[in-house]
Amino acid sequence: MSDAHWHMIFAPNTMDAMLEAGTGLMYANAVAEADSTLLRGFTTVRDVGGPRLG
Repeated sequence: MSDAHWHMIFAPNTMDAMLEAGTGLMYANAVAEADSTLLRGFTTVRDVGGPRLG
């Protein structure tokens, strides 16, 4: 399966958590969400609105 509109940073993090948490924790949550997405059967995703570099 593929998803052409996915938010790697926003999927696992709430807006309040992003305002309070450090960048490292937000990225760790995003990596865990990416792992869960793979386990759900998605092999291709397009991260929209996320960081371009990094």
